[in-house]
Amino acid sequence: MPIDRKEYKVNSLILNNLAEFDRALEVCDQLSSHGLNEPHLTLDNFKTILGKHINISANGLLTGSYYEIYKGFKLTKEQKRDSIWKFIISNQYKPYFMYEYFDYIIGNPPWLTYSSINNADYQDVLNDLAIRYNVKPTRTANYPHLEIAAIFLAHCSSYFLKDTGKLAFVLPRSFFSGDQHDRMRNGEAKGFKLTEIWDLDKIQPLFNIPSCVFFAEKKNGKQNGKMAVIEGKQLAGRLPAHNCHYDVAETKLKETTVKWYLKTQGMSTAFSTVKGRAKNVVNPYKLHFKQGATIVPRAFYFVNFVLPRSKRLFGTMDNSEKVEMTLQNDLVSLKTSEDIYADAKAPWKQKSSGQVERKYLFRTAISKSILPFYLHQPALITLPITIEKEEDGLKRIKLHTSEQLMNAGDLKAWRWYDNTETMWKMNRTEKSKNMSATDRINYQRGLTSQNLNIRYLVLYTASAKDAIALVLDRRSIDYGFEFLVDGTTYVYYTEDVTEAHYLATILNSSIPNKQIKDFQTKGLFGPRHVHKKILDVYFSKFNASDKQHVRLSELGKLCAEKAKAFIEYNPPENDLSARLLGNLRLEIKKHLSPEMAEIDTIVEKIMK
Repeated sequence: MPIDRKEYKVNSLILNNLAEFDRALEVCDQLSSHGLNEPHLTLDNFKTILGKHINISANGLLTGSYYEIYKGFKLTKEQKRDSIWKFIISNQYKPYFMYEYFDYIIGNPPWLTYSSINNADYQDVLNDLAIRYNVKPTRTANYPHLEIAAIFLAHCSSYFLKDTGKLAFVLPRSFFSGDQHDRMRNGEAKGFKLTEIWDLDKIQPLFNIPSCVFFAEKKNGKQNGKMAVIEGKQLAGRLPAHNCHYDVAETKLKETTVKWYLKTQGMSTAFSTVKGRAKNVVNPYKLHFKQGATIVPRAFYFVNFVLPRSKRLFGTMDNSEKVEMTLQNDLVSLKTSEDIYADAKAPWKQKSSGQVERKYLFRTAISKSILPFYLHQPALITLPITIEKEEDGLKRIKLHTSEQLMNAGDLKAWRWYDNTETMWKMNRTEKSKNMSATDRINYQRGLTSQNLNIRYLVLYTASAKDAIALVLDRRSIDYGFEFLVDGTTYVYYTEDVTEAHYLATILNSSIPNKQIKDFQTKGLFGPRHVHKKILDVYFSKFNASDKQHVRLSELGKLCAEKAKAFIEYNPPENDLSARLLGNLRLEIKKHLSPEMAEIDTIVEKIMK
């Protein structure tokens, strides 16, 4: 029996009687508060006291086991590590008394992802259960996003239900389409069989994220393969208030009986009311698009220039001229970007200011920068990296610790990143305890694997209702800054500008974006999180001999020119909120409507 950091040997007979187990734990907890930092009660004294609360004469083995628990509780209190261990042990072993006990289980399990669990021991428990019930995602990258409710559902059904038992759980709607829950949908998960699904997406107000209800029955083993059809309902209506009584809610709700089909597109699955053919042809570009670097905590790295204030010197200059003059010096004054700081969460809501050597400045594109066919005000970042040419003549990224920067004589950058490393060490989570600040920004080689030698980049947004794409020419970045790809975007590198425009044009088309809607997760404002789902839609590799491919590329180049002119003539607000950004993207597509109509017509033809 683990109590805090130690394990204690106990006899399993203490679990034979639930009422006595709870009473004995209460005695152990109360006695453990007596005489802290003094010797334990003797075993005889403990036995006398315990015997007044439970029947220990029937089996003397119980006394020694409870004495061990008493010592464990006492030690945690003496070390000031008493995290209500009596409560934890009581609940940890309670399931033992409830094996195959229930006819029905109805509930709302925790809506937490695996990555949000900070306790490593609890993560290990969840991991073992996820493997046992085969709900652990096939792809490692999807595992952090797995809702632990999936583990709850499989375990509650398998362990607590009688053989004829039934279960109903309220769940996030990500179970409909999230790649992390694919095994819950396709029949590979064990311990349960889905029997009915309710979609609550159209009910307002309800939860902060879209939700559903899964009904299941106990099934030890897999679910007999893929479930082609599941009965269900769609519920819709506007309620007068949160948590209103069912008598009130019933009059406002409309129920529609539906059938849920397991729909397949590429490697993804989703529950849909529309029956679709499985499309298992792999998009030739899917493996070649890569997500950018996770540059976090963002407040440490995203910056703005601190421009000189002299009205005499700068009064008649525009902003670009001020920046140009600022960059004439090797040292540049910076401060944390206000936009990034506004969105930062504790404990990473930090502000930095100071000077940094110019060579540690770079540009990147965050979501606000990505407009249809156009890169708008790429963000400025400072990173502890240098770009170095190696023997093969290729440029590569080299990471540095603050100490290495100091030894190189770059003292301003050293001070900036020494502070960053200090703040990281103070606030990093238990899961990140072996990861340095430099390791974090290069997580899964998100920085060092980037290709700085290819001229054209096709970028699209990782998270949005639709994919928003553009072509970036590295040579167009101002003041010779290197461009690095941030994790909010996906990138494809090519030396063929015609292929680049072909790709960006297809990704901006409404045709593939409509096809992924069933496969996207939904927020309160509709579908979101494009990620690689847009690349589950098949379209062929660019062929310069194909007139339709070439025409798409020509239209994409024209759209890029018109989008640029539109922004220059209608400059948006500096601080683009999510709503304003969405409206701006719609305005650009409306401005490009003749071209977009032709694009959609061609894309629909080549995707048949």
